[in-house]
Amino acid sequence: MIGPRSRMLAIALVVLALSALGADSVRAQSRDRCVMVLDPLPRATLLQLRDSTTGGVSSMFISGGLRARCDGTTMVVTADSAAYLGNARLLILVGKATYSEDGTTLTSDVMRYFEQDARLEADGNARLRSATGTSLDALQLIHHRAIVGVREASSLALGRPHALLRDSLSVPDSLATRIDADRMYSVGDSALFAGGEVVITRPDLVARSDSAEARKLTETLVLLGGTPSMEASGERPFTLRGAFIDVVGAERRIDRVLARGEAVALSDSLTLSSDTILVDFAEGQLARVRTWGPVPSHAVTGGRDITADSIDIKLPGQRIEELWAIGRARAATPADSTIVSAEDDWLAGDTVRAVFEPPPGADSLSANPVLKVLEARGRARSFYQIPSRDTAERRPAINYVLGARIDVAFSGGEVTVVYVSKDAQGVYLEPGRIEPVAPRTAPRPVRRDAR
Repeated sequence: MIGPRSRMLAIALVVLALSALGADSVRAQSRDRCVMVLDPLPRATLLQLRDSTTGGVSSMFISGGLRARCDGTTMVVTADSAAYLGNARLLILVGKATYSEDGTTLTSDVMRYFEQDARLEADGNARLRSATGTSLDALQLIHHRAIVGVREASSLALGRPHALLRDSLSVPDSLATRIDADRMYSVGDSALFAGGEVVITRPDLVARSDSAEARKLTETLVLLGGTPSMEASGERPFTLRGAFIDVVGAERRIDRVLARGEAVALSDSLTLSSDTILVDFAEGQLARVRTWGPVPSHAVTGGRDITADSIDIKLPGQRIEELWAIGRARAATPADSTIVSAEDDWLAGDTVRAVFEPPPGADSLSANPVLKVLEARGRARSFYQIPSRDTAERRPAINYVLGARIDVAFSGGEVTVVYVSKDAQGVYLEPGRIEPVAPRTAPRPVRRDAR
């Protein structure tokens, strides 16, 4: 049977071995020289070692429970067993180790506190929890206490930690933002940096990247490295990707997302790619999307393939309503299925505008809008292929038109009216013919206001 003294010696050997892991990093910081007051519980057993030179107590080993406090602060630590190495100013806590100060708590299986560094090292089931309820769980966690006028409190978590971010204790885990990564570094309760296969989970979305930065005061989230992405769930889900994603929000709400570097946005009614994509949200849904950058922007929606220097799309309720393609704009669509052609029909100009409307009789949010109006402004031109007058001919006839502005109206997805204003020119070509004939156009509409 092992007696109390033998048990004390065994604890002392373990503690001395653990202390060697961090003793080389002890640094003097005169601004935080608190005095540790050790309070063994009444049932505890105490073993003291004295310095042979001074005769004073150099080390102290305690089993059976300890409560210690840092004099002059709110810091309190507890453990089943402990060792205090006076020369190193190191307190080692073993078994159900806890630390608390100013609403922040840290628990673990083993904990070391370096007085001169005001630093805690927690190993095994480490959990750090702030006064607002934000928590950080890890296999190993290093926590630096705040020093007035020197630094904020900060923590480094290793061993695939995960964090739950929340504004208050009233927010349940199911509504908190969860972050998982290979490693994390937090500064107080205001900033969190994560690296290595980062996964961020909220009730309404999942984000992934190699690195991430979350700041509470500015309510921003930055994703970078690897292939950053955001995937939103709900009745109308969407996906956003880019080399760099910057998220701005408030009160657990996303207000704006900026994706840069080969950015892509995907939804059930829109595929969009560009160097830079800026997304505005309203009530958790896409409301407006803008693109720009050194490479052309590209959008596919409503059966149209649209390219331009930049694109601006309005999507109230995440239903596309209006699209502006600005700068070298072009909207293309496959030729009619009744003809044989490898060419697309297209409308181009300095600016192209597309207006959409709900399909007839639509009563569901899942019903995608259909094209109502397509306009080209500034050096406008159109290329449309239509069935030949020769019913035996599968090749199309070509209708090519130029003008300052071209307006095309649709009904049920089919062209009903084409209107060309200012300096209108055009040519109509039948397959197999050399000479041009008079252009074919839709019935002339009622003239609109002067343009």
